[in-house]
Amino acid sequence: MYLVFVLFVLIALIVLATAKLKLNPFITLLLAAFVAAFAYGLPLRDIEATIQRSVARTLKASPVAMTVALSTGLFATHTLVPPTPGPIAAAGNLGLSDNLGLVILMGLGFALIAAPRPLCAGRLHGALDGGPDGAHLGA
Repeated sequence: MYLVFVLFVLIALIVLATAKLKLNPFITLLLAAFVAAFAYGLPLRDIEATIQRSVARTLKASPVAMTVALSTGLFATHTLVPPTPGPIAAAGNLGLSDNLGLVILMGLGFALIAAPRPLCAGRLHGALDGGPDGAHLGA
């Protein structure tokens, strides 16, 4: 019953924080996840490792491959595709601020070209680190 109570309290706090207090939804959900982890008795040092291993096992991928693939996707889209500040500033400097649709399409095209290379490197390193569980890394 305690776990259900914690769940309802967290849902109420998420709604309050995003609707009334206008906090960023991502930050609110992240904080709620950490509060839930503590409330459910998960030790602080095990939170990241638990999430990483469970996702790696679910996807049958190594933690190294997942880390490289995720960071590459985030980097490529954040630096090349608007509406993040970098591409919008670059579009403004190039005189393309009135044509952001073209900038979005070009950035997406470059991101799709750039992403597979590190993804392949992540898979190669994942195969070298002991397979899906990262056996030789002690994960």
